[in-house]
Amino acid sequence: MHSQQNVGFNDSYMAAHRFDRRMAVIDRFYLTSVTNRAFNDYFGNATYGCITEFVNPDEKESFIEFIDGFSGEETEKCFLLKNSDGEYRLNLVKLTAFEGEPVLRNIDIEMVDIDSVVEVNYRICDDISRERVIMGLTGEYVFTYSELTGDIKIVRYEASSREVIVRLPLDEWREYMADGRVAMEDMVELDSLINCIRTYMSDFCVKLTTSMRTLGKVMEKVKFIGTVYTRYTGENIVTGRIVLADGVNSMGNIVEVVDELTMDSLTKVYNKKTITEYASRLVKQDTVNRISIAILDIDYFKQVNDRYGHLYGDKVLTRVAKKLKEVVGEDGVVGRIGGDEFMIVLKGINDDYALRGILRAIRTQVKWEFKNDYENFQVTTSIGVAFSPNNGHDYEELFKKADFCLYVAKEKGRDRYVFFRDEIHRESYQNSLNKKDKIINDGREMRELRYLTDIMVQYNHDKKAAVMAMLEHMLSMYKIDNISIYKGKDLKNIVSVGTPIKSESDMSYIDTDGFKILMGDKTYIASSFINKNQDVAPEFVDEMRRRGIHSTIQCFIGTKDDVKGLLTINRMKAASQWAEYEIECSIITATLINMII
Repeated sequence: MHSQQNVGFNDSYMAAHRFDRRMAVIDRFYLTSVTNRAFNDYFGNATYGCITEFVNPDEKESFIEFIDGFSGEETEKCFLLKNSDGEYRLNLVKLTAFEGEPVLRNIDIEMVDIDSVVEVNYRICDDISRERVIMGLTGEYVFTYSELTGDIKIVRYEASSREVIVRLPLDEWREYMADGRVAMEDMVELDSLINCIRTYMSDFCVKLTTSMRTLGKVMEKVKFIGTVYTRYTGENIVTGRIVLADGVNSMGNIVEVVDELTMDSLTKVYNKKTITEYASRLVKQDTVNRISIAILDIDYFKQVNDRYGHLYGDKVLTRVAKKLKEVVGEDGVVGRIGGDEFMIVLKGINDDYALRGILRAIRTQVKWEFKNDYENFQVTTSIGVAFSPNNGHDYEELFKKADFCLYVAKEKGRDRYVFFRDEIHRESYQNSLNKKDKIINDGREMRELRYLTDIMVQYNHDKKAAVMAMLEHMLSMYKIDNISIYKGKDLKNIVSVGTPIKSESDMSYIDTDGFKILMGDKTYIASSFINKNQDVAPEFVDEMRRRGIHSTIQCFIGTKDDVKGLLTINRMKAASQWAEYEIECSIITATLINMII
């Protein structure tokens, strides 16, 4: 590889990644009788020269012993060898038996420049990073199936990272998709796709109507385009892309809002509702692998905001989220569950040592990310961890214990991680639960007030993101089943998240006398028990029953004289009394929507 060392890697992809094998045949006097071009490029024309001339003097005796001790079995060892520039470089030297006249005792010798291997490896890593960035520009979905593991893996690319959204045995994935994630009329196509994958069809394209890419939120027509390639080990791999079907365009406002309700708009990791649902489902379904729940908090984040401003604070959140995704990689997923709080869900990290390695990497990488931003400034993190089955068998218990360990980490001085240990933490954890119950009962409204303050601060920076955050908060915290937004004079539905409503095309009930009586001089109604309004507003009650709604808050977007739309907050499982703070949040949300609709 002498020529590469002198002239550098050229722009050709193959040249930049070439891994030349420098080979020769040496005799019992260490003379090279046959050499290939790569050998001569590296050492100069060394045919019929003595191989020991290229060995570092301090290692020559050891090199001769290595050659003389060769017994015919393949062996290898590292030595410093001098290239044609006179530079000593570390080489891996491998000896194998020469397939020729045994009397001559010739030996095949092969050498690899270790530094060159490192250089090639760096370039390959650069290629991988570049391809991930390119794939992330369009949010590509890629699937692979390995005959060795029997698992299908589906990966979502975003920015410079990729996230595993599915990793299941093929038969289990079929059941997973059949459970409401594929349209019933496409079940035959799903089985056809499974067969293409299982039989390693060389090229295939199968169309499905599925909600897989939108995490169960919206059905869309996609294509699984696949092929087969063979790894260097001989293992066959099915791989391909998942793209929108031909002629299918973006689904407009609904898909855009659903995506924003799935992902945190600022940090581009999963939001609280999405990662909570994922973690809960994973802990419930996977009883084989250990599921680790880690709660991470940025230490003294309020001081960062106060000293450097909210814009820089937002950048800190974004960069921390990016680092978390990079470190976690395919071992788990990352979500933002609060202002400066993140949740990491790790699957299959069954060894404490490996788990500690990931957590140490997170702390170290976050510190390094900000070390040059300001003088005497650093960003550190505190992490609390609990995992199944040792610490519990359901998500709620694991989350509470991880949250408790986060508190312990902060009490111990921050910038550390703490695992939940039953023998150490059980008593103090139980005491903390008893205290928290009282705080929760007494302080809910105060926390809602603080949350609304945070929302208004965010609204000044990003109006749309603030509205999305408010909707997400209401879905996850108020035990509601559906939020719908209607726009225009005809009140066309543009957003419906949560449990689907049976039918919502007829909005004429808002023009009835009964509905106007319920609203009075306000711009909203809050009906905790729909049936109680039967005598006053029968048309409204009948329509709510038809939609399967038991309790509802309905707020005009705009004014009574200039209605731009309608926001509805619905409970569909059972009726219950609306709290004042729930009503107030709904009114504020309608006001915020009015400013951007």
